[in-house]
Amino acid sequence: MAESQPRGRPPWWRRHWLALSVLGLIVLLAYTALAATVLPAWIVSVNAGARATDDHRLDAIASTRGALLGVLAPVVVAIGALAALLNYRETSAQNRRTVELSRDTLDVTRRGQLTERFTKAIEQLGQTDENKLV
Repeated sequence: MAESQPRGRPPWWRRHWLALSVLGLIVLLAYTALAATVLPAWIVSVNAGARATDDHRLDAIASTRGALLGVLAPVVVAIGALAALLNYRETSAQNRRTVELSRDTLDVTRRGQLTERFTKAIEQLGQTDENKLV
């Protein structure tokens, strides 16, 4: 049975994963709110100026909003892929630990059976033929 080596301190991002997740969620929600409300009108007003008609301006705001919110799709997919990867790694590590514990339990069971058989054999050494177990 291999002895486990002491492990060092985990990296900073593992120690603070909850705070980083909350911060990322806040940034994502803030971007979503700004991209849906304030940013499209501001971007169109900076680029178009006063020369655009109302219809043209509303179309530009709608297309800008769509483009800004369209950026979120790959971000959400990347976050989902990262979550799946981390879940896979944790599950794999738990499975490896379970297999190691099963091997250790099997080894202890085998040793116990060997000890029991050896003890019975020793007991039978001093017995006569009629008292021996088969």
